[in-house]
Amino acid sequence: MGVNTDPQRRVVANVNDGTGDFYDGERDSISVKLELKPSPHFRAFIGYEHNDVESPQGDFVLRASEEAGASPRSSDRLDQWPHSCHAAYRGLPTR
Repeated sequence: MGVNTDPQRRVVANVNDGTGDFYDGERDSISVKLELKPSPHFRAFIGYEHNDVESPQGDFVLRASEEAGASPRSSDRLDQWPHSCHAAYRGLPTR
């Protein structure tokens, strides 16, 4: 399930959550993304995703963030820095 604002607006927000299969386990996830388009010549975004995975081999949390991205022209694809991912097994401090 998710909530998404109109992608034609200058400020676009997306919030999505879901539950589903993850190999032979289950995953609960939530993601948030904010995109700013102050002019036709510039776009920027930031986002975050959190996945809570339960599996027979062990439970873990996976966090992925889109640090930031920008494009000087709307016709260019958004350049982005690599996602940073952090996984932590349950039992270790993750929060």
